[in-house]
Amino acid sequence: MSAEPFPQDRSGQRAFPIVLVTVAMLAMLFNGQRGMRSPPMVWASWTVLCFGCLPMATGLALDGWGRLRSRSWAVLALLGAVAPLVAVAWVPGGKAWLKGRPDLLVLAVTLCVGCLVLGALHGRVDLRRWGAGLGDWRWWLPRTGLGVLGCFGMVALWFWADPAMRGYYPSDPMAKEGLGGLLLFCAILGLYMVGWESFWRGSLLFGLARCWGPLPAILFGGLPFFLMHRGKPESEMIGSFVIGSLLSWFCWRGRSLWPGVILHAVLNLSVQVAGYTMM
Repeated sequence: MSAEPFPQDRSGQRAFPIVLVTVAMLAMLFNGQRGMRSPPMVWASWTVLCFGCLPMATGLALDGWGRLRSRSWAVLALLGAVAPLVAVAWVPGGKAWLKGRPDLLVLAVTLCVGCLVLGALHGRVDLRRWGAGLGDWRWWLPRTGLGVLGCFGMVALWFWADPAMRGYYPSDPMAKEGLGGLLLFCAILGLYMVGWESFWRGSLLFGLARCWGPLPAILFGGLPFFLMHRGKPESEMIGSFVIGSLLSWFCWRGRSLWPGVILHAVLNLSVQVAGYTMM
């Protein structure tokens, strides 16, 4: 199969990349300065809303606006994603209230995902063009398996060489409470990675690649991905640009964001477990 998953079919439409970049900036703003960092389930659900639901709903609207069904579902998905974001960012007391009701955030995520799936099915919008399908799984699945095995060895060497990593991880008090807390936190991290990677290796990468080609899309997403790692150990922040760019290429070649979800989730699980064992 060709390594080129989709044609560059939007290069002549200026509004397309402008909308994508604007939504990307809003997603990073809501997740950063306006975000919620605790408790872990709230943090993960918030990330899925910002980085998963909001950009994917925008993608559904961009590809299906000319069809009533897809447009209607896209609007519902956008409303479901935007309502909690607005409540937290600008409604007095909204942030504290939602922090105490993680079930409402999970419900909002579920409704948004349901609207996305129904909009894609009824509106004949192919979300695989945004990286949401399995893609060339015969190519990426065995290589992802090798990458998973390599993660454990790389993390062991990384922790041996960098005391800052040993001091930083595990990164959440829940993961330090005991084995049960560690496992629960790692499970929540898996949900977090679905939202995180559906943006970096999904809607942003595949959307911009349709306008500019894969290399500019990979490099454009690499810098903010690097900046989003600020506050972490220096070696991790520096490595995030290189590893993130390679992961973007891997997902582009595999025609799917899911190898990014798997590899990033395993890497995070590895550093949390490594840090726990060295406490």
